[in-house]
Amino acid sequence: MSFEVVLLLALPAQACVGIRSVNDAERLVVLRLGRVHSVLQPGLRWILPGVDRTVRVDLSRTVPGWQPLSAQAPDRQLIDLARSGQLPTAT
Repeated sequence: MSFEVVLLLALPAQACVGIRSVNDAERLVVLRLGRVHSVLQPGLRWILPGVDRTVRVDLSRTVPGWQPLSAQAPDRQLIDLARSGQLPTAT
C-alpha cells in the first residue's frame, strides 16, 4: 500500500475518534497540551485527537440547604441574591 492510501484510510478514522457529545447539564473543558484551551457547550463537538484531553464538568449538582441572601445596597435598595456552589468531584 502506498502512503497516500494509508493516509486516506486513517484520516476518517481519526476524525471519528475526536467526536465528543456534551449533554445539556454539563460542559467539556478542553486541555490542549495540559493547558486550558476552551470550554465546549452542549452538542456534538470535535477535539483534536492525541493533542487534546477533555474533562467533563457536571452543572446539575448544587449544594443543598443554601438559602437566598438578602442585602441592602448603599442606596438603601434591597437586593435578593441566590447562591449556588459546585463541589469538585473526580470523574
